[in-house]
Amino acid sequence: MAPLAGGSFPLIYPQAGQPLHEVLRSAKTLEFDGLGASLDTVCGCNALANRVAYRDNCQTIRLRPVSTADVETKRRKMIDRFATQVRLPAAAILVVWLVCPAAAAADEQPDFTGIWRSYPGARTQWPADPAHTEEARTKIDAYRSLIEGTGATPGGFCVGTGMPGSMLGSGGYPMEIIQRPEQVTIIYEAHTELRRVYLDDREVDPNDLIPTRNGFSTGRWDGDTLVVGTTSLKEAVDQRSAHSDEAEIVERYRLGEDDDGNKLLIAELTLTDPRFYVEPVTVTKTWVAAAPDARMLLYECTEPDWEDYLEDLRTRAEARNDGE
Repeated sequence: MAPLAGGSFPLIYPQAGQPLHEVLRSAKTLEFDGLGASLDTVCGCNALANRVAYRDNCQTIRLRPVSTADVETKRRKMIDRFATQVRLPAAAILVVWLVCPAAAAADEQPDFTGIWRSYPGARTQWPADPAHTEEARTKIDAYRSLIEGTGATPGGFCVGTGMPGSMLGSGGYPMEIIQRPEQVTIIYEAHTELRRVYLDDREVDPNDLIPTRNGFSTGRWDGDTLVVGTTSLKEAVDQRSAHSDEAEIVERYRLGEDDDGNKLLIAELTLTDPRFYVEPVTVTKTWVAAAPDARMLLYECTEPDWEDYLEDLRTRAEARNDGE
């Protein structure tokens, strides 16, 4: 952000994409080196590197001197009209009235809710020969030798792929996103794999997290992009995108559109795992919105096994009855 008069900077450090009215409600006072400071850089609504640079899209900035005793009352009245307090070393106090058309837009993140299917022609492939560490190669080779000739896969035993494979592939099955302000829920039809992305800045004791195949995910908005971080993953050598239990995944989701006007969901995924990879691996996955009347189907992998077991019991019972 460009300096104000005398080289001083506004003391505002909001999260990227944070609505302007929330920024102003929690903002510290702004300091200037002297009277007559230029305030043309105070307004704007651009999220940059976890800070908001108040520069662009401003229609009006009006300044009005008020007394020190009156400032708190004035500030409270102005807060819902995007006002904040400015304090000068000379004890002169100004109230800055900000009228930002982009502020309302900053309150509205894109809605990813709906059913999405893999975009034809944009099939995501994990690198065929990524730069594995020696530990990774040893463990992957041992796993492949163990199952060689068996045809065994996790899916064959009703086990979901887990991250990042569940997001990148899921066997071509669709996924559904249910978006709420505090949580984004992702359901992959294959094996009904479920992910919850928490957006409410909750603090969780790492000792309370149980490593799983899909891990623990939190998210934040960076403008119109949803940034999701995932940790607490179990080590997995039984998927193409093998990783250790120290892997960290970052996904960046945004909406797009193809040349035919189809609505797209584009996600860039980066896996960082110094134990398994010499360098981070980044791939991009693209989905297209399903038809408005599309619905997810139940994927009950273990039910046929249960039904086969019951049928086997009936056959045995009938055989015993026939022998009596």
